[in-house]
Amino acid sequence: MPSRALREWRTNQRTELDRMEATLRREAADRAAHIRPAGAAHVLEWLLTEHRLLNRGNASARTLEADFGRMGVPLWANLVERDQRNLLRRQRLEQLNTWRNAVAHGDFTFSREQAAGLVNTSRSLRSVRIWRASCSALASQIDAVMHQRLVNLFKRRPW
Repeated sequence: MPSRALREWRTNQRTELDRMEATLRREAADRAAHIRPAGAAHVLEWLLTEHRLLNRGNASARTLEADFGRMGVPLWANLVERDQRNLLRRQRLEQLNTWRNAVAHGDFTFSREQAAGLVNTSRSLRSVRIWRASCSALASQIDAVMHQRLVNLFKRRPW
């Protein structure tokens, strides 16, 4: 039986991060509704939302880069340019996903590459807090990057 902390992560805390991610994903695509003519807005919204990787799996460095790249945003380059700490946050996101998959599948056999990426982490409250803080910071940073991208595209503040 998992610990109370792990159950809390699986239910409330992870759900909250999922909700935050969904909000950030939708807002950029929702801005397409303000494009004129309306037909162009529908085409743009479809292009931005169809086959999104974030709709089908965990938010990872790769899926975030691919999905935000659809708007012409080299996400990680922008994030690192904005704040060098985003390199470590990216690593933390990958750690979180590796541990999440291990817990979800009950398989804690890590490849050599995975094990190297998990150094100084564990299924502990300390690690969960670090991951949560990293995800929160990344969400804020992504929001800022997308805000700037949309201002550049639409010449007005998107939110």
